[in-house]
Amino acid sequence: DTKKLFESVLNKIFKEAEEDKENWKWLRLGDIGKVFAGSSAPQDKKYFKNGKYPFVRVRDLGKYGKTTNLIEVSDYINEEAIKEKSLVKAKKGTIIFPKSGAAILTNNKGILGLDAYIVSHLACIECKENIDNYFIFYMLYNLDFKNVVNNLSYPSLTLKEIKEISIPLPFKNNQPDLEKQKEIVKYLDN
Repeated sequence: DTKKLFESVLNKIFKEAEEDKENWKWLRLGDIGKVFAGSSAPQDKKYFKNGKYPFVRVRDLGKYGKTTNLIEVSDYINEEAIKEKSLVKAKKGTIIFPKSGAAILTNNKGILGLDAYIVSHLACIECKENIDNYFIFYMLYNLDFKNVVNNLSYPSLTLKEIKEISIPLPFKNNQPDLEKQKEIVKYLDN
């Protein structure tokens, strides 16, 4: 089964990272890129009339579950919404996942396939130049957020807590090894 093989490869990578301290370092998400959240969704219908800018909600990610190319969204906002509501925009390639409510426990994660405005219930990670966003997505793939949240009756994660989550990263000459990250991504994609 493909899913089991994929998970065993990820487990092997994590084991290698634990054992090989010379070529792997554990970095906090806050150190690998910009961690931020979206903004409150506009409520008035006038902000969606003739909308042409994608507005990503938790349910849009829920349709996919886990994806490296989130492009389908239910809502599009207009210029008026952008001007009046100070909405947060995330670039194509940004990693997103739920940060509040029961949706956290779905463990849905995605990479934006387009520039889009983001709802406040989603956390975003915009990776630094020497960090491959697909690599980070895969390192977060198996992370079960129920092991990270403090209160399962109303699960939520603050941006501060998200920034503290550590993941392994290959290093070469004391710098993140982008080539090795891409090699691992290619292997996992196959």
